[in-house]
Amino acid sequence: MLLAEGNFVWREEYPRAHDQLKKPILSVITAPEGMSDEEMQTLRAMYDRIDESLTDGPGQDALADGLHRSLIDKAGKKDLLTPDDGGEHLYYIALAYKNSVGVEMDPKKAVSLLEKSGENGYRHAYLTLGNVFEFGEGVPRDEDRAISYYDRFIGLQKPEFGTSRQGDMDLVLAYDAKGMILIGRSRLQEALDVYMELHTLLDAMTSCFGSFKQINLPISLERLGRIRYALGDYDAARKYFEKALQVRLDPPKTENIATEEERTREEAENKNRWEAKMGLAVSYYDMGEILLAGKDLTGAAKYLLKSRELFSELDAEKEDHDLKICLSKSYTRIAEVYEAEGKHKQAKEICEKALAILEPLLKNQYDFEAGTLRAANHIVLSDITRNSGQIKQAHRLICEALDEAEALIGKAPSRKTRTLLATAYERRGTLEEQLGNIEPAKQYYKMNIDISKELVEGSEDPEEKRGFAIACEKLALFLVREPMRMSTDDVSSACGLLEKDLEITESLTKGKTDYQHRRDMAVCYDALCEVYQYQNKEKALEYGVKGLVIAYHLAEDPGTPQELFDLANFYYSIGKLCGDIKNVCFQNAHVLWSKVYQASPSEDLGKKIQLLEEMMKRPATECAIEPGYCSGIKELTDKWSEETSKDVDYADISPIERKASAGGMGCLPLLLAVAVLVCLILQLFGVVDFAGKLKSVLGDSGAKVVVGVVWVVSLIMLVCSAKFRKR
Repeated sequence: MLLAEGNFVWREEYPRAHDQLKKPILSVITAPEGMSDEEMQTLRAMYDRIDESLTDGPGQDALADGLHRSLIDKAGKKDLLTPDDGGEHLYYIALAYKNSVGVEMDPKKAVSLLEKSGENGYRHAYLTLGNVFEFGEGVPRDEDRAISYYDRFIGLQKPEFGTSRQGDMDLVLAYDAKGMILIGRSRLQEALDVYMELHTLLDAMTSCFGSFKQINLPISLERLGRIRYALGDYDAARKYFEKALQVRLDPPKTENIATEEERTREEAENKNRWEAKMGLAVSYYDMGEILLAGKDLTGAAKYLLKSRELFSELDAEKEDHDLKICLSKSYTRIAEVYEAEGKHKQAKEICEKALAILEPLLKNQYDFEAGTLRAANHIVLSDITRNSGQIKQAHRLICEALDEAEALIGKAPSRKTRTLLATAYERRGTLEEQLGNIEPAKQYYKMNIDISKELVEGSEDPEEKRGFAIACEKLALFLVREPMRMSTDDVSSACGLLEKDLEITESLTKGKTDYQHRRDMAVCYDALCEVYQYQNKEKALEYGVKGLVIAYHLAEDPGTPQELFDLANFYYSIGKLCGDIKNVCFQNAHVLWSKVYQASPSEDLGKKIQLLEEMMKRPATECAIEPGYCSGIKELTDKWSEETSKDVDYADISPIERKASAGGMGCLPLLLAVAVLVCLILQLFGVVDFAGKLKSVLGDSGAKVVVGVVWVVSLIMLVCSAKFRKR
């Protein structure tokens, strides 16, 4: 019945009608006969402005009859008598059975009546049927069937686009509903086509009802950006997000064809422009997220902080579930920016604030979206804690995240929750390994492989493929991590897993030059180099050089702690393989790891540096490959650096250290040369008589020798300065 808390009217229809600025359905005077004061208060609490929507008469039957009459009046009918088999009449009768208004609820009968309504020309029935099967309202969920109904509605309503406010809104809802189903099922290319079609319709509008285009155009652009982001096309995603932000800041001008009454109502309802402000905050968030993915930490922080500021202002104005979810996400992303900069303490504080925002949403009844986000936040917080060296605390956090992810799978086994569970398994395996719990680590790595493999089968989602590649990589590295317990079968299994990793990563990064894809490729080569040193040293060296070329350029300008760490790994791996250049590579690795340790001390990295220092004392013959074996490494480096703007000098010191050295070594000769030049000018103008003083001390010939030497040294210093600064 109408008062049943949680029914479709209470959850969906009334809030949607209210948000879409619809006028009250009925003119009301008193409550239905037989309704107690307590029931009336409940009704008022559930439905804002319900006093405007009641009718006279006895009980629910009168309310249902009044609802039917009003709906028909609103549809433009002057009388109540419509044919019993008319599409519109059947539609309203179907709604009564669907929502139990005046009759016993009967979902099957409602579906049958809605189908007949659509067949008899009432197209809105197909939109309602799409909703019914998408969300499983009284019937089993069937997304394919939902899509077919949305397609029918779109085909009938699209020719009428721009002629009716409600029709236009319903058409956008149908496109969006279909697109979101396709995104949820990882059918991203189909979803892209849906939103491109919708965007084309909206972009071509020159007149609309009220601010319809200004509201919906940026949303379509954001959807396109999200899909491009999921497909791994970060440049295209960024362009869509930038355009969406531009539209929100400078809305397109269109002719307003709404009636005077509609204009007045819209202006009154949107006096504070809450929705517009919310949309702008979302655009800022999207820009920050895409810049974070591209390693532009300064730009990411700028937009994410703006989004957080707007979300916070809106949160102070109005209690809203979706707003709190967005606010929590903005805090999480800001935490990730701080973490990428090596600011673990600030990152941890921000991430804890994100979790605090979610807690109230989970108190009274379980909120699935908030629960999913909380589990994801616990994973991020665990990563931050682990990177700051607090392994046991990180282990506790990942255990909480894993428990939450498993509970979510039990409540709603979607692709999203399974992806979250796979991530939790991978992190748990990493921490178990760090704590020395070998068997549990192996178990969790294998569980990660199993669930990631399920996700990737038949999927076109690059993120799911990337997840499977990472799962293969993690287990492969684990199998060869301890040479003392490693078997031949372990090495073969690891190589097989990494070949899958390489195949997937190369397919995902083909033709891509953005930061994230290049880093994925470098990480893959690092793993291949580490594993193949136990089976095929020539192949290991080749993969190491390929990775070094990429990591070298990623670590420039000036390089985050993670990038410096990755570059050091390649120098270390090549140093182990090549006796000829062992010392140079190890020195490079030592410089870089030391820099990272100074920025963010951790026990694990300290042990790495200590082990490296011990290895640097050993003779070259104790390396994995005999001296002289790597004579062709320079040719390999040149070959794999052709695609980049500069070659990598494998025997040079690290990019960061070289810049510092070049600056110091370049400036000193230049300063000395300038000092000599100043002395000569002072001598020339008679300010100071340096020559006379030299003659008085050294004599005429001695003074000439000293001046000659000074000139030669000055020239040498100028040449050295130019050389160092060029490097």
